[in-house]
Amino acid sequence: MVLSIMKGGLQVANLFDDVSEFLKIHGLTYKWLTERLEEMGCTVDKVSISKWVHGVQVTDKARAAHDLSVKILKEYEKSFARKVKNL
Repeated sequence: MVLSIMKGGLQVANLFDDVSEFLKIHGLTYKWLTERLEEMGCTVDKVSISKWVHGVQVTDKARAAHDLSVKILKEYEKSFARKVKNL
């Protein structure tokens, strides 16, 4: 599922680009995402994750964490869709 959404008057390319919105829609927390990132070898503290998710911190590490988060969220959604399909 790829949805176009508006954020701050600007269209975000798709739901996965807006990590915060995706987490809200699926009832997931930043702690959940932080744990998944750590499982993938990317350590991010809770202050930093909040800064890059909201666009306050734009560094190479923040971009890498964002890209990995998008990958994690896409896999989560695929897994979720398979579970729903099998109900």
